[in-house]
Amino acid sequence: MLEGRQLGAYALRQPLGQGGMARVYLATDVRLGRDVAVKVLDERLAAQAGFRERFLREARVAAALDHPHIVPLYDVGDYPFLYLVMPYVTGGSVQHALKRAPMAPDEVVTYATQVADALGYAHRRGVVHRDVKPANMLIHGDGRVLLSDFGLAKIWVGTGVPAPRHRRPDAGTPEYMAPEQVGGQSDARSDLYALGVVVYLLLTGRLPFTGPTSESVMAAQIGQQPLAPGLLNPRISAPVEAVVLRALAKSPDDRFQSASEMGAALLAAVAAGDIGMAGPISGGGPLSPTSALMRRSLPPPRSSSSGP
Repeated sequence: MLEGRQLGAYALRQPLGQGGMARVYLATDVRLGRDVAVKVLDERLAAQAGFRERFLREARVAAALDHPHIVPLYDVGDYPFLYLVMPYVTGGSVQHALKRAPMAPDEVVTYATQVADALGYAHRRGVVHRDVKPANMLIHGDGRVLLSDFGLAKIWVGTGVPAPRHRRPDAGTPEYMAPEQVGGQSDARSDLYALGVVVYLLLTGRLPFTGPTSESVMAAQIGQQPLAPGLLNPRISAPVEAVVLRALAKSPDDRFQSASEMGAALLAAVAAGDIGMAGPISGGGPLSPTSALMRRSLPPPRSSSSGP
């Protein structure tokens, strides 16, 4: 535990969360007098040949992403530990919202289209996330969803440092891994599969594939078909179900080929369910479908920060 210590300009105050290879702290930026979240990587990583260079390279890629639905990277440090500095996001995460699942389809699409916007922006710049999941979807105080940890999943590959619960053949989390990702071959469509898993989970309250071990979950990702979500939640319309099942296709060629295509399909599916999404805004023209959905009231956020 590092609370009370200072890394660079950041005074660590209290732990916020922990993952397999990192711990997140609430900290104060002593130069600017603001709260930040500092993600401190496992000290075993820095000792591995080539890891520090890979870490700094991927951090530069993540820092270049500038999008309203991506958590920005403020700073990075490599002494005495490797660490990343991000905004302290106070609205919780989609992981926290899972206790309300199954959710109404329009609320799920509100979340998913914002994530799709972020993924589309990153994919057009050649950046694949590789670990899309509810814990990496943070909720800003103004209701926006922000996708965090771009680039981090990639730098774990080949570290040899095991996570507590999983032995992973590639970056990512087994419950959200596309079949090709299990074999170590990810591309942008792997992120869309993971987003499809998230949508399935939010709509039904259940993951499409579970098991007693990470190996059994990954085997199911490859060899089993998901139960139709409409069987688990009768509020799911046939068009929404079709979008989810296409996102979960085993072959990447059978999925949506871009995040914008998937986002548009989700919006069209909700519209087919007679949910109105267009309307005037003060001093301007009609709302875009995504903006109109975002104006629907969302549940009040709970406090959290950038997840581990």
